[in-house]
Amino acid sequence: MKTILELSQEIGVSKTAVLKKLEKLGLKNKVTQVGNKILIDEKTETAIKRAFDKPTQDSPKQNADFENLIQILSLQIEEKDRQIKSLQTIIENQQKQIEKEQNLRILETQRQIQAIEQKKEGFFTRLFKKRGETDDN
Repeated sequence: MKTILELSQEIGVSKTAVLKKLEKLGLKNKVTQVGNKILIDEKTETAIKRAFDKPTQDSPKQNADFENLIQILSLQIEEKDRQIKSLQTIIENQQKQIEKEQNLRILETQRQIQAIEQKKEGFFTRLFKKRGETDDN
């Protein structure tokens, strides 16, 4: 019979890991406690060693789950990139449209100003203006 400490040193894990494995395997009732030492019989020792030698069954499944998660996240990132690009194009088009509308408003404002300036000229001035004269004179 070996103690938990001896078995843990032999396997290369902590005493706590051995105790947890005992609980997980349901072998806690198969050990004997003498004072502060917990003794393990040969069958239990063999079962614990096998449990530590086997790769956990969750490992391949977890790896597959992580790979699936990474693949899903990558696809989502690609979709988000496409959405961002689309939104940037929409924003650029809207900015161009706003710029065109502003230019049209500026032209309309300039026309209104010219119309007001023409109205400021007297009726007779416009009526008797020489044909060759321009507004600049």
